[in-house]
Amino acid sequence: MTVARNANAIQKLSASCTPPRVAWLLLTMAFILTVLVYIPGLHGPYVLDDQENIVLNPSVALTEINIRTLYDASTGNDSSALGRPLAALSFALNHYFAGGFDNTLPFKLTNLVIHLFNALLVYLLAVNLFDTPVLQTLRKYQYPIAAWTAAIWTLHPIQLTSVLYVVQRMTSLSATFIFLGLIVFLYGRQLFQRQAIHGLGWMATGIGVGTLLGVSAKENAILLPFLA
Repeated sequence: MTVARNANAIQKLSASCTPPRVAWLLLTMAFILTVLVYIPGLHGPYVLDDQENIVLNPSVALTEINIRTLYDASTGNDSSALGRPLAALSFALNHYFAGGFDNTLPFKLTNLVIHLFNALLVYLLAVNLFDTPVLQTLRKYQYPIAAWTAAIWTLHPIQLTSVLYVVQRMTSLSATFIFLGLIVFLYGRQLFQRQAIHGLGWMATGIGVGTLLGVSAKENAILLPFLA
């Protein structure tokens, strides 16, 4: 009787934990573990070209917010021909709200938040990929596979520099718009697959806007059309 009772309890639990719920639980656990992994490094120092691009860059030292200072902050980075204005502006806003460069926590915490948001985008992208014709036969596994993909992505050691190396926010922000662009592109592609002509508009928007905003953080985003 005990075995039967336990079996019934497990069956009820399995029925209540639908695949999306299980996936979100796994994703939440991965996010908590990621935060715990990175906490020891959030108070670490600036390293390498953090100094040149952030601490020693006068345009980043934002002390008041108006059109002129925001423009100067977004155009004050000379690390590339395009200036990476979106990333530069984010550093300046970090300085403004932190009240200076002395405390690295706000800068690195912002990087961590962007990283976790990107992991969520990885999950959403993976889920939506299972609606494509090639993967439809595996749709019953789409949520756990997508959750494991995002969990592995967010916890992989290769991501360390994009969180604790402040200036590498440029890469993370660029990735944000690559992921968003791919998700929008995929949505449009699925519409087009169902013979909805306006799907082409979504596809073009995903590629065009995603590339434009991504490049404003770092030039990696120029790869978005090829990835799509």
